[in-house]
Amino acid sequence: MRARDNDKLTIVWYGLVRNASTVNPVDRMLRDGATVSPGEGIQLFVSVKPAAFLYVIHQSPTGLLTVWWPSQSSGFNAYLEKERVLTLPARGKIHVLGAAQGTEAVYLIAAFKPVTRVDKLTKEIQWLFASAQAFGSGVPARQVKQMLPRGLVWRLDANTPVGLTDQRVPVATTVRCIGRIAGGGTATSTSDSQNTVIPEQVRGGDVVARVIRFQRQLR
Repeated sequence: MRARDNDKLTIVWYGLVRNASTVNPVDRMLRDGATVSPGEGIQLFVSVKPAAFLYVIHQSPTGLLTVWWPSQSSGFNAYLEKERVLTLPARGKIHVLGAAQGTEAVYLIAAFKPVTRVDKLTKEIQWLFASAQAFGSGVPARQVKQMLPRGLVWRLDANTPVGLTDQRVPVATTVRCIGRIAGGGTATSTSDSQNTVIPEQVRGGDVVARVIRFQRQLR
């Protein structure tokens, strides 16, 4: 039997770009390929359904990974209740990004099984996106299985939908999403303005992921 669509693991998200030095900022939507200038930052709103473990990672143009969620102060607890909206950072704040030039990325990863140690997360991410890249490119499942090390928490199968893009950044290569992107989310107001947005949904199997790439410029 195939799982009903409503039972599938789903990430629901939207992001904002905002100028940190403006008293009354005007929100812009964070979309693939958006440009973030000096003095601007981003804010994310993410939920999952059903309840799952959520990981949010930022990647600089040099490939440096920073875990935005979960936090070490919370004991690296990534569990998120069904449809609870996680705001990163807290409402009224933004992740102010330092000066940089090139492509940056934010990774949203939801899974039914947790990675409980921060030092294991990078390895899991690397192999998750390597296998997604292989499946999306048509590599046979047996060959993909042979390349994976033992003991991985997150494993994909050949039936996992994978979306690819022609942009490249380290780790995720050309993976845009693990799962299928769907519309039709419930409209919601942004945090500090009256702008209305419709969140994006990414629906899949035991592991679902979305890679949002944006361009950084020095001026």
